[in-house]
Amino acid sequence: MSKSDIANMSVEQKLELMEQIWDSFVQNDETLPSPKWHKDVLEARANADESNFLSIEDVKKRLQKTLNED
Repeated sequence: MSKSDIANMSVEQKLELMEQIWDSFVQNDETLPSPKWHKDVLEARANADESNFLSIEDVKKRLQKTLNED
């Protein structure tokens, strides 16, 4: 499949193709290696100051407040 074939596809066709590609990863037993930058990000998050994070309950309260303001 060429780039021009993809360019000529409808949005629905492109989404279907993407879904098929993602499904092929799941069906394949191969484990994809995680890039080093991904490990670095996870380590940075694990070492981050947790006082900057919100609990799920706090997030829900903030969202509810925002939705009620409209």
